[in-house]
Amino acid sequence: MSLTKIRILSLIALTSLSLPPALQGDTPAKHSMAISQAQDLIQNHKWTEAETLLLKALETPLTEGQENFHFQLGLTQMNLRKNTEASSQFKLALGFGENLIDYSTFYMAQIAEKENDLNLAEKLYRDIGGYSPNIHLKIEAHKNLAKILLEKQDFKNARALLTPLEKQVRGGDESAPVILYQLALAEKGLKNQTSLCKWIRKLYTKFPTFERTSNWGTSLSVKAFEGEQTKCSMSEEDFKARTNKLISLGSEAKALIEIQAVRNELATQDPYLGDEHLARFYLQQGEALKALELLKVHLPKKQKNIEFLLNYAVAATRSGQNAAGVGAYYQAHLLAPRSSDGRRALYQAAFLSYQNQDYDGASRKFQEFVQKYGETMTVAKSKQFSSTKKNRRSNQTSSSSGVQKGLIKDAQWYLAWLKYLRGDYSGAYQSLSLTQTTAKNPRNSLRKSSPVNDRTRYWMAMSLLRMSRQDEALPIFENLAQDPLQGYYSLVARGRVKQIKLKSAAQRESLLDSQKQILAFQELLRAAQDDLEREKMTVSFGFTRSCQ
Repeated sequence: MSLTKIRILSLIALTSLSLPPALQGDTPAKHSMAISQAQDLIQNHKWTEAETLLLKALETPLTEGQENFHFQLGLTQMNLRKNTEASSQFKLALGFGENLIDYSTFYMAQIAEKENDLNLAEKLYRDIGGYSPNIHLKIEAHKNLAKILLEKQDFKNARALLTPLEKQVRGGDESAPVILYQLALAEKGLKNQTSLCKWIRKLYTKFPTFERTSNWGTSLSVKAFEGEQTKCSMSEEDFKARTNKLISLGSEAKALIEIQAVRNELATQDPYLGDEHLARFYLQQGEALKALELLKVHLPKKQKNIEFLLNYAVAATRSGQNAAGVGAYYQAHLLAPRSSDGRRALYQAAFLSYQNQDYDGASRKFQEFVQKYGETMTVAKSKQFSSTKKNRRSNQTSSSSGVQKGLIKDAQWYLAWLKYLRGDYSGAYQSLSLTQTTAKNPRNSLRKSSPVNDRTRYWMAMSLLRMSRQDEALPIFENLAQDPLQGYYSLVARGRVKQIKLKSAAQRESLLDSQKQILAFQELLRAAQDDLEREKMTVSFGFTRSCQ
């Protein structure tokens, strides 16, 4: 944390203690107003004017609120580099209260350090820990204390102080690179080359823009660290991590310069490695076609290099050449079918075939994936739970098998979905049912709402609907529509419910109309028959009378 930020925090602390006169009873109105006006001047970097204002207010003797006033005056004089006067004001602030004891002590320690009184500075920095300071002030105090210990060549105690501090700042504190650099200095002083290189590599990969390491672009072992070569080896992965970090920080130009430098160094040794770094940069910048052109040159010689094939597949796919991407992924799978990369490559080949609307090819590859790795996942899981040793390795296995299990479920889903797309609604329904491990009754299965579960149930119901089995589909749609989270499939299911009910109502109305028409026709038929009978009787009666 910078000194400026520490001072801002101290001003915030002071402001929280210096309430407006109407709300504050421990500071006379004149002095309280002076503090407020001084803070306004300080915010505009008018330190001299702020000091003049506070000294004038001090002409009236302080009876209350002395701690706040002396602290503000000390902070102002410190920024004007009047160290002796500032230290006196901080001491006065300490004598009147403990609200600002941590900040007052911190600034007194800084003044002592500037005056080269390292013993006093060390004591004051150590004292701060007993005042329960906030985490930022604690980190800054320990960092400055470590600096003093390093200057005294007390490397062992410096390392003991910095090691836990390094863990505290891993979340992104801006003090992290400084602390790593100090740890490297401590290990160098202790002549511990292994630990020295550990911190050097961390600085190299995670903080490439740090001012003291920003020039460590290539050949880390010969770069200068405190006047001597680091003698720390650098792997390809270290360089990738460094350039990736540069890109993520928005320093693409610097990353490209370093990549080009490495490419030139590798031109005679291994041209592919240099081109691979540059192709990776182009991919990250969205220039996939440039990356593909670089890699295509090496394709004839790298047919059996799985890392190359995976990079080539990504470049081809992003360039819109899906067929080439599918082929590269599948070839990578064949080279290492048991590896994690090999498994993922087969899945990617299947998925790309699906995206390219090669449904037959996608079905074959997804089926191959499920057949090859469904049983493997089960065996790996059983081995994982049968052993309680080697926890770290077991956790890695758990994570790997979890990813694989997820891919198998996805592959099973796509197999069912491809059947639906090709009009095999009965097969799609059966395949979707198999993906439900808790299903005894498909209508009641997977009651717990989740995007995956909702998707499965929705398309099961759609398959039933396509087979004109509305009575079976309707309960599934209704169950989805009742989801309180109102997810996507809940909303579309609601529309399907309405559609089915309207259609059923229309069918019932149509049936009623048909029945009414039949009844009316029957009524007309009976009337016609009655008329016919009457006509027959009339004719018969008239014939009888004529005969008489």
